[in-house]
Amino acid sequence: MLGGSVLTAGPFSPSPRYLQSHMDVLHYDIVLDLDFSRQQIDGQVEILLLPPADTNISLGFDLIDMRVDSVRMEDRRVPFYRTATRVEIDYPANLSDTLRVQIYYGGKPQNSGFGGFFWRGEYAFTIGEAINRADPSALKYWVPSNDRPDDKATCTFELRVPTGLTAIANGSLVAVAEEASQSIFSYRESHPIATYLIAIAVGPYEVLCDEVLSINGELLPLSYYLFPADVEKARVDWLPVVPKMMLWLETQFGAYPFSGYAMVQVPSFGGAMEHQQISFFSSSLLTGDGRFESIVLHELAHQWWGNWVTLGDWREIWLNEGFASYCEILYVEATKGVKARNTTLENFSSLYFDEISRRGHFPLYDPLYAWGGTVYKKGAWVLHMLRGRMGDESFFAAWNGYGRRHAYGTGSIDGFKAIAKEISGLDLDSFFREWIYGTGYPQLYFSWNHQADPVSCFQLELICEQVQQQTLFSQPVPIAWCTATDTLYDEFLLQGKRTVHRQNWRYRPRALVIDAENWLLKKAAIVSAPLPDGVATDDLYLAQNYPNPFGARTTAEETVVGFQVSVLKTPVEVTLRVYDLSGRLVRVLLHQPLSAGYYQVNWDGRDAAGLLLPAGNYFCELSAAGRCRVRKLLFFP
Repeated sequence: MLGGSVLTAGPFSPSPRYLQSHMDVLHYDIVLDLDFSRQQIDGQVEILLLPPADTNISLGFDLIDMRVDSVRMEDRRVPFYRTATRVEIDYPANLSDTLRVQIYYGGKPQNSGFGGFFWRGEYAFTIGEAINRADPSALKYWVPSNDRPDDKATCTFELRVPTGLTAIANGSLVAVAEEASQSIFSYRESHPIATYLIAIAVGPYEVLCDEVLSINGELLPLSYYLFPADVEKARVDWLPVVPKMMLWLETQFGAYPFSGYAMVQVPSFGGAMEHQQISFFSSSLLTGDGRFESIVLHELAHQWWGNWVTLGDWREIWLNEGFASYCEILYVEATKGVKARNTTLENFSSLYFDEISRRGHFPLYDPLYAWGGTVYKKGAWVLHMLRGRMGDESFFAAWNGYGRRHAYGTGSIDGFKAIAKEISGLDLDSFFREWIYGTGYPQLYFSWNHQADPVSCFQLELICEQVQQQTLFSQPVPIAWCTATDTLYDEFLLQGKRTVHRQNWRYRPRALVIDAENWLLKKAAIVSAPLPDGVATDDLYLAQNYPNPFGARTTAEETVVGFQVSVLKTPVEVTLRVYDLSGRLVRVLLHQPLSAGYYQVNWDGRDAAGLLLPAGNYFCELSAAGRCRVRKLLFFP
């Protein structure tokens, strides 16, 4: 143990007055002695705090399983009561406004399986989020604390470790000293930090150092703590990309809000974690081929969204994970273009759909499961749709305004909504009610037709039905009416289960395109569309793809293939294939049972392996119930 004297549990027993204390911690001074041979720690923490105004409430600190040797308050020993998860003490009413409490403790620190304290051979490290728990804050596994995200404080560390090992903690390295067979590392985090973002790592690390010139004119130190065998992988995966990502994030959200950034490789724990100024990465995420670039960006984005502005309530985890996930989308858009962004959005929606197939529907607020497709991927989509609703200028002004308003503190969904409404002037209540507090997404069936009009030439009519069992949405839906040479861009607002939208146009449209630019999380199907003259309603029909030709050297990189499944004898197995001129199968666009209706499938000119095909003529074949239809397609990559 480090200092103090032993005083066992006090002369009082637990009672209802030992409630969660409404204290405000100002600072933690943490001293740890790590014994690798026994996998134990001896620790002391001095906590500077503003106590509860009600002196009938005890001071309570969270600590799981570890022994407590003694507690002192303002350098006087005080009695305490120990439970499996708490340390409770009384305090007299005549003390000053601020209190200093010292807790001396030790033992084998535990973990939840994901969050807490871990020993792994020569390495020891902590993870701040204990996922899959109702209370994910995990500092309580190794430091007595007011372990809740809305109580941010500054902190210092003194880490005593065996000589030859390096210790890392939040903030800036203040000093390194040698004493007998120990190295003593001292760190200071001068920015307020939430308890779940406090972390340490210890091991035989090799360190690579770099720096980047911040937009505020200061040199920002970058550090990479690595297993010696993986240094060269980091030269590919981390060193070239982190400065670029840092500068891009600064252009989006303002100067990096802390004094430095470190990335720390730790033995595999199943992911990565954005502790303040020090993100921890499972060793499996360092591969030397850049495949986990999106995770590198995600954790760095958390330094703004999660660390600079922290959720105050775990039920609002979307403020952390949805925001960082949308930063992934924005970075793809900035570095690879809109088409790559839309592909990434489609991948996000697929991961979200996969999760609800396993876990069912639940809202972003107070989610059933906080660490998967709904919170991360749907969460990112919600921001994308809000951007589409508000426009880029207002959306990014609101996002940045939210950051400045809550800098180094805690934010909330209501706080974000308030500034979004203030800047945009829009009524966003229904948007937040449906997408944050509601469940599901729009599942839309479209039917459309047209008729000649003596004044406007053609009156277009669209019927859209919301068929989902969850929330009914009032979301705008962008559409486009298309001919071979002209496009009419249009939009309508979903209104209840059935929406009828009419539009006049001088042309007779050949195709309806729904949300071509990917601004709406949805599933959509065209179940009825006008057929060319001479095509019976019970016929198997394959329309000419639109546009044709298509490809990068034309006006569209994708084409739409429309077809009708006859009303007789359905559902039926339907297959849509693409062949080259030699008759070689290059892509199966669709193979599944379908009911009667009109359908559309997009094709980007790629084969089954995802490779772009050569320019030229191809054939699209529709087959169902022993019948077949074929159309020629022309592709120019």
